[in-house]
Amino acid sequence: MTTHAIDQPQTLTTPGWSTRRSLFAYATYCETIKLLRTPGFVIPSLLFPSLLFLMFGLPNLNSHVEGIGAGAYIMVSFGGYITMLIGLI
Repeated sequence: MTTHAIDQPQTLTTPGWSTRRSLFAYATYCETIKLLRTPGFVIPSLLFPSLLFLMFGLPNLNSHVEGIGAGAYIMVSFGGYITMLIGLI
């Protein structure tokens, strides 16, 4: 058994920001595709808030409460609901 001298120590390199960003984008894409294939995820997280917005948001689309558009406020509220729901799954 022989040993060889190492000329330079090997260092670990971390991926650059562009590589990390592309890995994060790919992981996000894969998770989204995985979740969209599950009907138990799609129905409550996409269809239910959309139905609620159609029932409550569209009739109030042009009304304003204290200078804030009620339709936009309801849409943002349901967006927060979707985000919270996805976090719980």
